[in-house]
Parts: sequence; C-alpha cells; structure tokens
Amino acid sequence: MNKLLKLLEVIVEAFSFMKIVLSPLLIGLFIGIVIYANKTDNIGLTIGIVVTLTGLIAGILLALWARKNSGSAVEFNARINASPDIDEIIRKDKPNQ
Repeated sequence: MNKLLKLLEVIVEAFSFMKIVLSPLLIGLFIGIVIYANKTDNIGLTIGIVVTLTGLIAGILLALWARKNSGSAVEFNARINASPDIDEIIRKDKPNQ
C-alpha cells in the first residue's frame, strides 16, 4: 500500500511539474508559429524552433525553481490556484460554530 501511495505522489508531482512547464512552452510555441507564418522559409522555421525550444527551457527552469523554492511542484501549483479572497468570503458567510 505504501508503494502505491508513493507512486501516486510521483505521478501527481510529475503532472504538476508538466503544468508549470507548459505555460512558457505554449507561449514560445505560439510565438514560434507566428514567426514561421510570417517568414515561411528555412530561416523562419529555424527561428520558430529556437523560440519554441527557448520556451521549453524556460518552462523547465521555472518548474525547477518553483520546486526548489516551494518544496514541490504540487505546493507551488496549490499556492498559484489558491483564492484567499473567496476563502475570506466563505468564512464571513458561515456563522461561528
């Protein structure tokens, strides 16, 4: 059972890591496609690929930085996705228990 939980933890960490990597990668990919669409020769293709790879490298570095500073990619994503303003509204609506 312990091995199954460890496997689940690794899978969740990997998905969180990929979620962090995807943001800069998709931005680089979009910019690369725009560059290639405007310049459809080998130079445009090369620049587009370089920009996309730069986005991938930036995403990996961001994910490693986030994991190092937050302890894990899951904790980083939890902080990013947290909404303390909504939590505060929910606390105000609940009567004291």
